[in-house]
Amino acid sequence: MRLPLRAWRWYMRCLEIHPWKTQLISTGALLGAGDFIAQQYVEKVPLREHDLVRTARMAAVGTVVIGPIFHVWYAQLDKRFARKSPGNAIRKMTVDQSILAPVFLVLFYGAVGVVERRTIKEISDKIYEEFYPNMVVNYQIWPAVQFCNFYFFPAHLRVLVVNVVSLFWNTYLAWTSHKELEHSKQ
Repeated sequence: MRLPLRAWRWYMRCLEIHPWKTQLISTGALLGAGDFIAQQYVEKVPLREHDLVRTARMAAVGTVVIGPIFHVWYAQLDKRFARKSPGNAIRKMTVDQSILAPVFLVLFYGAVGVVERRTIKEISDKIYEEFYPNMVVNYQIWPAVQFCNFYFFPAHLRVLVVNVVSLFWNTYLAWTSHKELEHSKQ
């Protein structure tokens, strides 16, 4: 029990002293962890054959693309809807899910495609194939998570809450971003 408590206190100190860096690094670490889980437990890749470059790329996308977006996005939502109330939590969740969720998926698949040196056509095909099914899954998970996040958690923990839930979401996205396109198999 002491180690998790110590780790939590250390994280909270880092978040207080360096919120930007801490949120970026934790986003990258959890996106990389999601890819690791996807390879090991979903795709069942033997540990010796684990694609470390792929995991590093996913972590880089989290640190350089997703982390900064989350940091700025949640700060702007808090400015726009400052008062803590159920109504504002619903408003934030609605704006988040109607604007950031679809944009996030396009940016995610685009960024992964760029770091993996895919062509524009491959990236757009991947987005075209994965966007709708992923949005369906997104809307089954994230509205409730985000309402709770906006209503129950303080602003400085919002990115962490999203990152923790994202560990599972990132596992799913890492898997979908690396499965073969259906039409390329035919």
